[in-house]
Amino acid sequence: MNGDPINLNQTETPQEANYLPGVMTGVFIWMFLGLAISAGAALLTLAWPPLTALVLGSGVGFYALLVIELVLVIVLSAALHKLAPGVAAALFFLYAMLNGITLSILLLIYGAGNVMLAFICTAGMFGFMAGYGTLTKSDLSGYRNFLMMGLVGLLLVTVVNLLLGSDTLDMLLCYAGIFIFVGLTAYDTQKIKRMLAGCTDVETAKKIRIHGALMLYLDFINIFLRLLRLLGRRGNR
Repeated sequence: MNGDPINLNQTETPQEANYLPGVMTGVFIWMFLGLAISAGAALLTLAWPPLTALVLGSGVGFYALLVIELVLVIVLSAALHKLAPGVAAALFFLYAMLNGITLSILLLIYGAGNVMLAFICTAGMFGFMAGYGTLTKSDLSGYRNFLMMGLVGLLLVTVVNLLLGSDTLDMLLCYAGIFIFVGLTAYDTQKIKRMLAGCTDVETAKKIRIHGALMLYLDFINIFLRLLRLLGRRGNR
């Protein structure tokens, strides 16, 4: 890899520009494979009683899965450069599967209709912003600090609202979360694109592709969860 892979100000050579599109396509393919695995795991969980009991039982199994998911995200984000591409891919798919198991409860809470509508709306928003991040000539790195500050603020206010239990604040947090993660979708897509543009090593490119798929997967899931929550609020009126 030439220089800092996260440098968003580097320019692309013609050779890198030719190499880039196929690799970026790979990022989106891996991301959607992760989503497909999550969806399959969610359906399997509700269809197989032992898995259903794990999610809806005492809660110990459910929270254990959440802890494992957190560990996997940390490993993939912090130690990706030390992992072989095959191992990184296996961990990403394992994370997607576990996430699908834990999210399966949403089908019971919100119903299949709301889940499908939220997915379709998320796919449209995500696709538009990912396309913008890929194609725009503007440098989106200037929005990074704003988005990160918004994300930290979102987390802090969410914790506070767990104590307050304000429905109005919860709705505002959903809208704010959608806005933040839609922005992060465009920023992360451009970041991945430029990381790959500065990469000439095939193995490193594979690792970036997996890490990029994880980043975009998380953006997609966070938009989806907040849209679903808003749809659920509408349905309860």
